[in-house]
Amino acid sequence: MAQARLINLGALLSVLFPILASAQTQPVGVITTLTGQATVARTTLRDPLILKFKDDVFERDRISTAEKSIVRVLLGGKALVTVRELSVLTITEETGRATIDLSSGKIAVAVAKARMRPGESLEVRTPNVVAAVRGTVFVVETRQAGTSQASGAGSATSFVTNIDVDSGPVEVTAPSQPTPITVLDKKGIDIVGTTPTLIRDIRADAFDGFRTQPMTAGPSSAPANEKAISRGQDQAALLALVVSPPPPLPNTGTSSGTVLQAPIISTTNTKLQDLLQPNGVPPAGGGNSGGNGAGLLQNGGFESGFQGWTLTGAGGVITALGSIKPPAGQFDDMGLLHTSVGAIQGGGLGPSLNPPLPPFTDSSKLTQSFAVTANSLYVIKATYNFLSNEFPTQATVFDDRFEGSIKDPAGNSTLLALERRNISFSPSTVSPETATAGGFTIFQGNGVTGFKSFTQSWVPTTSGQATLVFDVGDVGDMAVQSAVLLYGISVVQDPPRYFVGSGDTLTSTQRGAYAEFANQRQTFDSLMVVCCQGRATLAGPLLRSTSSDLTVPFSLLSVLQGGSLITSSTEPLALLQGGTHTFGSSGLAMFDLSGLQTAVDTQTGLSLGTDQPLQHGGPLLETDGATVQATKVVQLDTALFEATAPLLSLRGGSTVTTAADTVDLSYRTKVISLGPVVRLDASTLTVISGAALHVGGGSVLRVTGDLFSLSNGSTLRLLNGPLLSLSGNSLLTVTGALVAFGGAGGNAVSVTNSLCPCTTIAGIPVSLTGGALPGNISITGAAVKNPALGAITLSSPNAAVIRVDGAGTKLTIKGL
Repeated sequence: MAQARLINLGALLSVLFPILASAQTQPVGVITTLTGQATVARTTLRDPLILKFKDDVFERDRISTAEKSIVRVLLGGKALVTVRELSVLTITEETGRATIDLSSGKIAVAVAKARMRPGESLEVRTPNVVAAVRGTVFVVETRQAGTSQASGAGSATSFVTNIDVDSGPVEVTAPSQPTPITVLDKKGIDIVGTTPTLIRDIRADAFDGFRTQPMTAGPSSAPANEKAISRGQDQAALLALVVSPPPPLPNTGTSSGTVLQAPIISTTNTKLQDLLQPNGVPPAGGGNSGGNGAGLLQNGGFESGFQGWTLTGAGGVITALGSIKPPAGQFDDMGLLHTSVGAIQGGGLGPSLNPPLPPFTDSSKLTQSFAVTANSLYVIKATYNFLSNEFPTQATVFDDRFEGSIKDPAGNSTLLALERRNISFSPSTVSPETATAGGFTIFQGNGVTGFKSFTQSWVPTTSGQATLVFDVGDVGDMAVQSAVLLYGISVVQDPPRYFVGSGDTLTSTQRGAYAEFANQRQTFDSLMVVCCQGRATLAGPLLRSTSSDLTVPFSLLSVLQGGSLITSSTEPLALLQGGTHTFGSSGLAMFDLSGLQTAVDTQTGLSLGTDQPLQHGGPLLETDGATVQATKVVQLDTALFEATAPLLSLRGGSTVTTAADTVDLSYRTKVISLGPVVRLDASTLTVISGAALHVGGGSVLRVTGDLFSLSNGSTLRLLNGPLLSLSGNSLLTVTGALVAFGGAGGNAVSVTNSLCPCTTIAGIPVSLTGGALPGNISITGAAVKNPALGAITLSSPNAAVIRVDGAGTKLTIKGL
């Protein structure tokens, strides 16, 4: 469930929105989502008005929602109120307090505590209760006794109010109980007439209709409306991340050029208003965001067909292609592009890619344009499934492909995703059936990649209209069709704490950490972003956090588009001592590093990145007794990196959990490392889905020493993936062992997956797919050092410790 905060509604509105008491000249909020129909009764107007998306909301406005309708109101950039169907509420103000009067119906409220000033609060009032909050997420429902919804008047004794708190506290005052009752996290209370009941556990269905999850009571009579209603709580949770940047950090040392910090977002900030578009939830990450599109795009989840998109060629919106359904949520839709009847001639980026690819014979394209600002960071996210009837029976000359790209206002394109008939499929990834939908048929036994996702940072260097482009095309013929399914597309603006862009340089001569936190709770989008030929030089590390809790939904550090960060320190680039931390819930790695330039590597013949986005002499991340949740720790793309210390070092009872590959060398990356790459000392690393180390996309990793090191009772757990994964004709050479155990013993590597049948090589079960053969693997020494001090255990009968995919993918472990 998305995290939420309750607010003392009365105090919040008055402080959030300075309003002239004598006239409704200043809005107190804005409509960020409107599905169905809602009206507003305004004191300055004789008749009610029909509400529209992005309408302003003024003090004393009385909002009423119709059946199967939903409204979301962003109040002053500090609170998001989601109003369900058949509800009536009024927003009022008085000194130091904002109040939402809920006459009937149900609302969810999320307040960003970090944006509240001392003394500010927000209250929700119903006919028989007052709930006051600061920085809380909760649901309030009120009705006349004996009804599920009510709009008529009545005394307090005739009403029932239910309050459920996701995260609190909420202070509840009832007529018969003048002393406030405090309701805390995951608790609730009912007020029947004037009398409150005992505090209870939060109701299991309290947030139904406010968060994305499959319905449990059967399909709605209006699924499209129910889908829109079901996103409110996710959006409310994101509000706390988007609108609560912490106070600016001190800039240490000296700098030239411009270093931009995260702006304070106000009610007049159109970027935030655009971010909270209807039919979409910006990806707060973590939990289930379903297939909802989000942010600066319209209809990113295709709930309204192709509304907001431009289709050139053949395609449609479908709910399933045989057994292929969206990754989550029974109410979600998918966009389909295919090369069957209706496709156009030509298209695609092929000839302009590096290296170039053949042009499309015919193709179909889906695009959407949106406004961007120069030197601002955007995060683009999408899920797709590439399908081709060319595989495996047709010749490889028919190398059909899918391209995802973003075109900046100057017309320059950046590739976001690329799938090809010749490299994207394997005999284990084919359609189990023949299925038809939207004018396209995938035949049994033909190529299906399965759903894949990308999350990529991007910075335009000029302002204007950018265009997101998805292309699928035939190569060499038009007789055999290919297609792509698209799902959950979003573009979200990310204002980082420190931004070094085109023409900027940042130089710090201080040997201490550039950003340091002690005994604090901090929330910010990203800590530092360096891009577009910008240069940052630090004499010390980037971050040191002591007994603090950090929430960073994007990256801790992103270096991209020709930017570079150089440090002269051998300390950890980021050190987390104690605390509980969440990073990258948007899908980005903590350290998201990519380059632009490539060259043919003389030793391997592969085209590899030559840019060095980061030069640092110590670990990238070291934790000491810290608890960390992240999507990934490190992702390297088209880059060269020389590591003289572990990329990830855990000690002192640390617990780190990653949702996907912990370390991901995703594409054309060359890394030269003094092992181990990952070191655990009395700590635990858990990978929910993926590998602890992935080397893919034609990357090269050379390790002098051991690959993984575990000592003093450390545990490395793979819950749905191998310890090591190689793909895409990548190469890995390790002079030491795959795993080295040490210290006092008691170490364990636990592997759970279903990747076998496997070939056992030097006692290690290896999954060979995509044309890989046992000869691709060379283990000449000990794959495991000091086995008396630890063990690799298989927690499922078909588990592979290593996965090797692709005829050109090779692994060498010398075990020295």
